[in-house]
Amino acid sequence: GGLLWGAPIALMLGTLTSFISLILGLVYGTIAGYYGGRLDEIMMRMVDVLISIPVLPILILFLVYFGKTASIWILIFLISVFGWMGIARVARSYTLQIKGFSFIEATRVLGASNNWIMFRHILPQMLPYAYASLALGVPAAILTEAGLSFLGLGDPTLPTWGQILNHAEDIAAVQY
Repeated sequence: GGLLWGAPIALMLGTLTSFISLILGLVYGTIAGYYGGRLDEIMMRMVDVLISIPVLPILILFLVYFGKTASIWILIFLISVFGWMGIARVARSYTLQIKGFSFIEATRVLGASNNWIMFRHILPQMLPYAYASLALGVPAAILTEAGLSFLGLGDPTLPTWGQILNHAEDIAAVQY
């Protein structure tokens, strides 16, 4: 029964988190790859620094700080903030490849703005990757939330899968 109660919450959390991370990563990577040069170098070094930070301990620190006031929205925000860097790297590489195509040059010659080119011509070319990334990001976000909730750091008002396992362990329903 608990799996059924927690499923809608897990799917909502996983989908929203994956979608937010996808949007952040695609936009960031597209901007870095399109403008190139010094801006690209600075933006990608920031990604390198952020990607080297161990996410789980940082999430635990933030959630301990928020304490029992940690809502599902805070979890979605935190997991999203730490989940976009890999997507940005791939989006940058796609952008570097796509911006060399002749139709991009033709659009530029016709007077299209950089924003128009990035958001109307380059980003749509990344949709197959975006769909795959979205689908793969959902289970990762669900597992991250379940792990944090199992540790007692999730939203205590919702029956998430991690909360259900935490309560099962508290009442010794789980035998090792």
